[in-house]
Amino acid sequence: MRLMLSVCMALSAFAAFCGEPELAPLLPHPRLFAGAAEFERVKERVQSSDASGRVYADILRKADSALGKPVLERKMEGRRLLAVSREALARIANLSLVWRMTGDRKYADRAIAEAKAVAAFTDWNPDHFLDVGEMTLAVAVARDWLDDALEDADKRLLADAILMKGLTKGDGKTLHSGWWTKGGNNWNQVCNGGLAAGAAAVREDFPEVAGAVLRRSRECLPFALKAYAGGNFPEGPGYWIYASDYTAIALDTLSRQFADGAPELFATEGLALQCEYMDLMTGSTGLLFNYSDPFRNPCAQREPAAANCYFGLKFGRPGAFAAEVARMDERHTFGRVAAFALFWSDGSAASASNPVLCRSLGGSNPVAILRTGLGPDDWYVGVKGGRPSSNHGHMDGGSFVLDAGGVRWAYDLGCEPYNRIEQMKTISLWNMSQDSSRWSLFRLGVEGHGTLTIDGAQQKVDGCATISLASTRTHSKAAIDMTSLYPGATNVVREIALTKDGLFVNDRLAGLRPGAVVAWNMNVAATATARGRTLELKAEDAKGVMKTMAVFAQVEGVEWKVSSIAEPRTPADSPNPGMTRVAFSKAADESGMLDFTVAFALVRERPEVALAEKAQGGRL
Repeated sequence: MRLMLSVCMALSAFAAFCGEPELAPLLPHPRLFAGAAEFERVKERVQSSDASGRVYADILRKADSALGKPVLERKMEGRRLLAVSREALARIANLSLVWRMTGDRKYADRAIAEAKAVAAFTDWNPDHFLDVGEMTLAVAVARDWLDDALEDADKRLLADAILMKGLTKGDGKTLHSGWWTKGGNNWNQVCNGGLAAGAAAVREDFPEVAGAVLRRSRECLPFALKAYAGGNFPEGPGYWIYASDYTAIALDTLSRQFADGAPELFATEGLALQCEYMDLMTGSTGLLFNYSDPFRNPCAQREPAAANCYFGLKFGRPGAFAAEVARMDERHTFGRVAAFALFWSDGSAASASNPVLCRSLGGSNPVAILRTGLGPDDWYVGVKGGRPSSNHGHMDGGSFVLDAGGVRWAYDLGCEPYNRIEQMKTISLWNMSQDSSRWSLFRLGVEGHGTLTIDGAQQKVDGCATISLASTRTHSKAAIDMTSLYPGATNVVREIALTKDGLFVNDRLAGLRPGAVVAWNMNVAATATARGRTLELKAEDAKGVMKTMAVFAQVEGVEWKVSSIAEPRTPADSPNPGMTRVAFSKAADESGMLDFTVAFALVRERPEVALAEKAQGGRL
């Protein structure tokens, strides 16, 4: 279906509302992420650069694999079409890039077949608009990168699909809209970024609609970019990759489509600091500080991020692309955005980053990072503050992960699979209210995290744990004020100090009901043996060397309890293979106060003798 001049009149009010920043002159196809000259430079680079060649080899392998698969069908998973949208983006981008690199028509033909198949879907599932955002980008890449291979009829087919199923509500003149347009989470970047790319691909076909979408994306993207304040990202490193890859997609698209390059977007507070975010979130073991909802549980390994390539290119971090490529292995690649990452390289060799050993990241969901060094055996602590009600938030204020000696000792369990939980009538997964059944899930409620519970109660969803950080030559200390999270006390402060002798976690509570029971919890994958107030943890590092951690509770009258959490506690909970909970508890006396320290020390010789000696030696 072709749309007429009535669209211009229908959208005039919307354009006036959005303002009229001048669009850049319309460039020929290809225009998304690269022009023809940039494709030629990438062709040269994949032949001469080890880093680019390695990424291209992965893309070529996946393109060849796609040739032997049936074309995609509209298959829902729960309320989502998202898996199909993502696979469409991966196949079309990979196949289209390989065609432009090789000129082999079989890749173009298959990419066209995939694009025509999804263009024929009844819709792209606008009820879950992430699906539309990613699918619009997929078809936009086909319409743009395959322009020289498309028949005129197919160009019209793909352009109309972008218009009718992506940009507008099926009538060609009413723009798709929703809360996500000005949302403060990843939906904003994905939906505004995907639709902006779609608009850029069809600017010559539907200039008024495309202009309106591009102007709206430029106006609304800052609502999501605010999340980067303080160099942080409130949804955690798992969602950082998703949101930031689409931030890069949106920024690249908008800077190319506007005459002035949309400079205000790049000046967003904390955006340039995102070059360091994933480095800070990566422990000495290579595992992520996986707070909030990570995509892999609980051993979330650092993987390459295309966004880091783009941020490095834009904010002066030479070799960022090569550094990310160095993280590739058979399981960890750039995924469906690999083809875009190839254009976000400055051609430099990987250069070592210089992350600060200790850093407090602010914003709406603060965290702190403490390190003794940058080696694989150094100590690393990631400390969580913030609020449970943040997007993808957990009741995890005060929790921490711990790496030392090449082993992760303290774990966050991660999230539950969304689709499975959404099918349960007994769990309201996205209800963030205090009494929501969401918090009954072990991995999401306070009980499943490495923090405190008071009389078994949940943390307050509208509370917020704040963090302050201090460092000297001999130690670093993060103070987490968790008072507003706990209705059962008037003051709750956790201090985590990292010294040359080990780690010390001190908790001070006041205003407790006499007799109130405070439990101290931590999740471990190590073999745990309790000996009164002393806990012995044993685990192998990546080289198979057995390491021992001594954990001593400097609290009179308590004993460590060790219990497996491998089996799910309820039908709604997932299993946690190999995971153990270590805990102790103590009741408050008439003073309503408690003050106790837990000390951690690596033990290298005769652990049966040295445990208490090494662990008892330090206090904050």
